[in-house]
Parts: sequence; structure tokens; C-alpha cells
Amino acid sequence: MFKRLCMVCARVPWRLLFFLLTIGTTWLAGGWMYAVCVIAFFGAHEMGHYLMARHYGMEVTLPMFLPMPNILGTMGAFIGIRSPFMNRRELFDVGVAGPLSGLVVAIPLSVVGIWLTSPSEVP
Repeated sequence: MFKRLCMVCARVPWRLLFFLLTIGTTWLAGGWMYAVCVIAFFGAHEMGHYLMARHYGMEVTLPMFLPMPNILGTMGAFIGIRSPFMNRRELFDVGVAGPLSGLVVAIPLSVVGIWLTSPSEVP
């Protein structure tokens, strides 16, 4: 029975399901514009780690997004690194690739957000 259940679970595309659920929970938390920005930021961040690890020939999983029906709509995302780092350079490069990729997305999103914001008077 347990083996059959595990075989069924292996066929379900969990990463896709969790990605769609994360889109839904972030949409509910802040609207479509918020959802696009959060998914773009976390996606870029995790893909930075993923692509740099693949560059070094490491075995890694695609990003897994974590939906959470709270004020933020998500608990973030992660990748699984299944092979060890061979030296400190690989560790550093894979570690720094995520934040730099996220920054490349966060700066234009921040500029557009500031541009779309209209000033309001405080009573």
C-alpha cells in the first residue's frame, strides 16, 4: 500500500503544483502586481543558485516554491543541492549568484514601483 502511494506521489508534478499555489497565495495576499514581483524576485534568486551550480556540473533540483496563506503569501523558495562543493570558490560562486540575480530583478522592480507610486497628503 505504502509503495503504491509513493509511486503515485512520484508522478505528481509537485514543483509545478507548489508554484501555482504560490502564485495564488501571493495574489490573494497583495494582488496581481505583488504576485508577479514576488515570484520574479524569488524565481531569479533561486535560478541564480541553480544556474551557477549547473555551471560547475553539480546535481541540483529545480526551485521549489513554498506557498503560505499569510500576509506575504509565500515562505520563499529553495533548491536542493545533491552533490558536494569541491572547493570554496564553487561554494562562494553558487552562494553569491542567488542574491546578485535577485538584485538584478529587484532594482528595476523598485524603480517601476516608485515611478507608479503617487504621492499622497498626510492629514
